[in-house]
Amino acid sequence: MKSQSKQINLSMLALREARKHYVRAPGTGMLVNGDRLALVLAELNVEQIMTVCTQFLALTSNPYAHLNRGQQSMNLRNKIRYAVLRGEVTVEQVERVRDAITAVIH
Repeated sequence: MKSQSKQINLSMLALREARKHYVRAPGTGMLVNGDRLALVLAELNVEQIMTVCTQFLALTSNPYAHLNRGQQSMNLRNKIRYAVLRGEVTVEQVERVRDAITAVIH
């Protein structure tokens, strides 16, 4: 039990340290870690992120619809991030879909 508590504290310290380097995304002001994927996704709302997920992750519905919009957005963005880390999709592909989505809006 004590080692689990220590792990949680270390995780919290790591998160606190990482948050020091977060930046505000241009346009939305969303607080993000500042990497390219975070900045690409920061411009999209939940529905648009779901469109990206549909393109790359074969999701037919939002598995997080029962959560609030912020939690949905966070979880969907994490799904995309892990797909990028696994090599299933590239940031460039996500960026192209983002550009196509935002072009329709503007």
